[in-house]
Amino acid sequence: MISSYIEGILKLPLFKTFTKDYLKSLLNLYNYSILTYGKGETIFNEGEVCTSIFIIIQGTIRIQKIDSSGRYLTVGEAASGDM
Repeated sequence: MISSYIEGILKLPLFKTFTKDYLKSLLNLYNYSILTYGKGETIFNEGEVCTSIFIIIQGTIRIQKIDSSGRYLTVGEAASGDM
């Protein structure tokens, strides 16, 4: 499964100096997951403990906060290459 993402990962700033073989060998050392989310899907909720590093390979996300009246406020955005 990772093979289809290798080229995209190598274009990310964090990995742009890696060779394809080095990246593959590095990924083999660690437990990783590639997750896909649909538009409007929640990835995390405020206050949840984060135990992993997430890197956006493709697409953008909105970082939102719910105010005291229940409205969603966009406080930031992240795109491909962001963690």
